Amino acid sequence: MYHSRIIVRNDSLQLAVDAASGELVELTDLLTGDNLIKNHLPQAHLPFNLLLAQGDEILSAYPSKYAQIMSDQTLKPDITVHQDPMGQHLRIRYPALSTERGSVAVQAVCEIVIPDKGGVTTWRLRLDNQSGTCRVEKVNFPSVHGIYLGASWDDDTLVVPYFSGEKTVN
Repeated sequence: MYHSRIIVRNDSLQLAVDAASGELVELTDLLTGDNLIKNHLPQAHLPFNLLLAQGDEILSAYPSKYAQIMSDQTLKPDITVHQDPMGQHLRIRYPALSTERGSVAVQAVCEIVIPDKGGVTTWRLRLDNQSGTCRVEKVNFPSVHGIYLGASWDDDTLVVPYFSGEKTVN
């Protein structure tokens, strides 16, 4: 459940994250009023997730969810917004990540830059693995789920710049 949001916007788009967890909750096209994130999946981890190797075991690591943060405030991310000539910078610093076994000492900083005009954003992720026991095997970033355009996904096509590109027609 989202109690408050931190919002950044320009003339074309609005992006909102949950103020307690940093989870991406809104990506709205301001020209149409369409929030592109329509299908929230509780098991999805936004805006990123990792696979960590710990010995022979592979763990999924992700930003902590609201309930985890409420039971352990040391997991709460630090969220800041500032303006500079490039636009608005939304910065989310995660002091540790969560796994199915508890927290792990991998810090992350996610920065999203929204220019003053237009619909193009820049996303960056920096990781600092201080665990001493885990190795980062895979990074999924940005990890954004539940997106479709308009009232239905029936006519949508997704193009992803993965290797030489992937095109998925619904």
